[in-house]
Amino acid sequence: MATLVGVFGTTHNPATPHFLTDHANPKPEVRELQQQFAVSRERLLATRPDVVIALGSDHMNQWSTDNMPAFLVGKGTLAQGPFRWEREFGVPDYRVPVAHDVAVDL
Repeated sequence: MATLVGVFGTTHNPATPHFLTDHANPKPEVRELQQQFAVSRERLLATRPDVVIALGSDHMNQWSTDNMPAFLVGKGTLAQGPFRWEREFGVPDYRVPVAHDVAVDL
């Protein structure tokens, strides 16, 4: 049986990765965003999770409006990206292993 060690939430904005890495931006709202994500990062690291279950809304990247599931569980072994259009927002390339056995159990 698994133990839930933390629950975290954040807003969805495709420009967030850009703002998080733009350390020269003097706008107070950008500085606040960076500070709040730093707090969340530290809180997440403090939980020392074995697995992170991420809930997201990339539905329009994966599905069309005439074939949209209510929810889905990705069961691949690797997540990689970003989507082509996300590059303009500063999202770097990534390759992240997926806990396939946990996804299958979900």
